[in-house]
Amino acid sequence: MKKIITLVLSLVMVLSVFSGIAAFAEETEPEVYEPEVYEPEVYEPEVFEPEIWEEPIITGDTATIRIDVARRMAVAFADGTVYYGGEMKEVVTGEEYAFQMCTVNWETGLYDETNGLLGTVVYRMIPVHTAQFLKTAKEARLDAERYTVKGIDVIDNVEKIIYVNVDAEDTHLETDVNNFFMAYRFTFDAEETFDMLTGIEGVVEPTESLSVNLPLGSTIACDAYVDGVKVATENIFITHNSGVGVYDDVYLTSVNDYVWNIQ
Repeated sequence: MKKIITLVLSLVMVLSVFSGIAAFAEETEPEVYEPEVYEPEVYEPEVFEPEIWEEPIITGDTATIRIDVARRMAVAFADGTVYYGGEMKEVVTGEEYAFQMCTVNWETGLYDETNGLLGTVVYRMIPVHTAQFLKTAKEARLDAERYTVKGIDVIDNVEKIIYVNVDAEDTHLETDVNNFFMAYRFTFDAEETFDMLTGIEGVVEPTESLSVNLPLGSTIACDAYVDGVKVATENIFITHNSGVGVYDDVYLTSVNDYVWNIQ
């Protein structure tokens, strides 16, 4: 009997051990690793709206700007003042200042009733503060065909209005090529061009291979001379770059070529 009891106890202990092992195996079953799916954040760039746009538009105060003009040209304002480049002009913000481009007399360096010529296009300069300038530039960029937007000014090419930012570090009226004037270069379609000259009354005496700055949008009477005799006069409309200006095999966007065809 004692042996039977001992055998039963041994079986019970063995079964307990196996039960413990099984339970441990269940508890320690390795977890299945499921990698985390990375969802990148969609970056929404912040739209920068300068606070200065929220500032009130100020007009009526005075400022000073420089008038920049190309070589042998001038700017004539409606008040009778003429600027040749580098002079300062006192202005009132928000007001309009009408002006026209001029080509000066090469000998005297002047434009007046007897010297040089006056372009026919009337421009209007409006000096503004930065708040107004940024607002105007923002709207102008929506119509690139009509407006030319630069660092210190916005040009309305239809109404011929130039908005100038008087708060810019180097504020000035920039009457640049292809916006206000164009250089014209005159040559002759002939094998021998000796003593074939071009002149413009009031501007320059007959000159060989003449290159001259002329006001955009104007019609200018130009004369051709052969052996000191005027042989032709052409009324030439001064337009933007023609796309054919070539000098020393380099394409130039600031020059239009005019070729005299003298028979």
